[in-house]
Amino acid sequence: MTLYHREIKEAISTAYAVYKQYKNIIKNPLTFRADGFVMQILYSEGIYVDSHAFSSDLCGLFHVDEYEKTIVFNSNQPVERRNFTLGHELGHYFIHSEMQSQFTDRTKDLVDNSIKPFEIQANVFASYTLLPKDVLEEMLYAKYSFHRIKKVVKISKEALFWRLVNHLIEVYDFSSGEAILITNDYLYYSIKKLNNEAHHLNAQIFRLSLSNKESIVEYLRNSDISNLTGIYNQGNIKPKNNSPKRAIDIIKDSLFN
Repeated sequence: MTLYHREIKEAISTAYAVYKQYKNIIKNPLTFRADGFVMQILYSEGIYVDSHAFSSDLCGLFHVDEYEKTIVFNSNQPVERRNFTLGHELGHYFIHSEMQSQFTDRTKDLVDNSIKPFEIQANVFASYTLLPKDVLEEMLYAKYSFHRIKKVVKISKEALFWRLVNHLIEVYDFSSGEAILITNDYLYYSIKKLNNEAHHLNAQIFRLSLSNKESIVEYLRNSDISNLTGIYNQGNIKPKNNSPKRAIDIIKDSLFN
């Protein structure tokens, strides 16, 4: 991703400009829904939206000509994937429509490790538009758990995970590894809250500030989320499984199953 630093900054800047233009649509950040926000932008921009039950891994397409602007999404997709597809195609509209009149996007294009500059930009735009910075900060300030944000916003687990990672990098100037460490801790406690085994407020993200960010990272590194001793001691709960991979397995199961 660092190879495309300039392109990523352009996509973030464009997403912020679009948010600034349409932020009055958002009445209450704590009940923000990605689909409602994106659809209002599409309507205001005069973009025709349609769906089709594509049988392949085709997620969506964007086409513009002198007559109309059209986005088509795969109706077989779950709602969270559909929302990201719409945000992705909207990114093509705002960033690339003067350079290219049509985009056809498949699953490989809508993932974090895409290597195509246009697709990376569309993914970044979608991420920042589906969950704007101001909205995310309001939800964290209100102590929302990872899964509550996902449920309210209608965003996928994977998209929310990487949106949080990028938010921590942007706001606190963390390295990607440090941001992933804090996000893993937040997700882990949110999973434990769902299982009534610990409270999500134990996550270090709720204690994070510019003045203590180094000590937070050091604490998590010493605790090591793959070794639950520190985390369990902090929450005063005993692990059901002492396997050192237990926490990571829980997180992976939540993200990818």
